[in-house]
Amino acid sequence: MRIWQNFREWRTGLATASALTALLFGALQVRELFSATLNGVPTSDPTLASTLLVAFVSLAGGVLTLRRGNLVFLLLAWSFVVGNRVAALVALGDELASAYSAENALLGVLVANLDLILATAGTILAFVASALRRPRRA
Repeated sequence: MRIWQNFREWRTGLATASALTALLFGALQVRELFSATLNGVPTSDPTLASTLLVAFVSLAGGVLTLRRGNLVFLLLAWSFVVGNRVAALVALGDELASAYSAENALLGVLVANLDLILATAGTILAFVASALRRPRRA
């Protein structure tokens, strides 16, 4: 089955979009990990391990969902990612609340936290896809 054929129905389309978002999120996490290491930025071992684990879990969830078509892997991956990034999501909410007072600060906050926005969007897409029913076959 070609990937564009998944977009014929709402449920599979949302699940595919969420899986592609998981792949993009995982790639951004791996890029963040390698760029910090190559630039010589000192980071602690728990931070490196957390970033690496989040990247691999989101990549695995996206690949397994696209390959097997099972939404459970994707839901587990997104729940792990969001659970691991709860403190960052709370900080993002505080930054967004305070960004309305400054000029062009909202765009800066959104661009700086693109990975969290992708994680939130992917999670919402996966849960909406899981809530939709499959069409009845004739």
